[in-house]
Amino acid sequence: MHPHCNRCQAELDPSSTSSLCPACAGELSAAADVAALRAFVDGIDAPVLLMQREPRQVVTANTQALRMFGKDLSQTEGHRGGEVFDCVHAFTPAGCGKDVHCESCPIKTAVLDSFATGAPSGEVQSRLTVVKDGASGLRDMQVSTAQAAGLVLLRIDRYDAV
Repeated sequence: MHPHCNRCQAELDPSSTSSLCPACAGELSAAADVAALRAFVDGIDAPVLLMQREPRQVVTANTQALRMFGKDLSQTEGHRGGEVFDCVHAFTPAGCGKDVHCESCPIKTAVLDSFATGAPSGEVQSRLTVVKDGASGLRDMQVSTAQAAGLVLLRIDRYDAV
């Protein structure tokens, strides 16, 4: 089975390390502002966060991700991933990605690896303790990452209550 572009579903070369076809990667690279990036990720048929390298924060999110997490753009753009996911460790004094519990976070590792190597990560699984509206619970999460245009697309494949 051949891989497909995360955005347009075009068939990719099996040896490709990208999760976007050349046309979609070019469109992402040409996006001149956050509104254009937002329009790009809204074309992806899965919940997606678009992450920047430094500081490691969400540049924008698509409508599906906003719905999934019950947030609006002001609660996602400029925030760290764990804050968007409502991870309990994102709200410690050290903060998302810097808390001692974050050292072994598979999601953080996948994002960092995609930035460092350019290689995508697929089916990365994690169990998060989340706090939302004063209640805590567990969520099983599965994500995929891919670097494109100096950013990382973080696709949320699953976010289920345990």
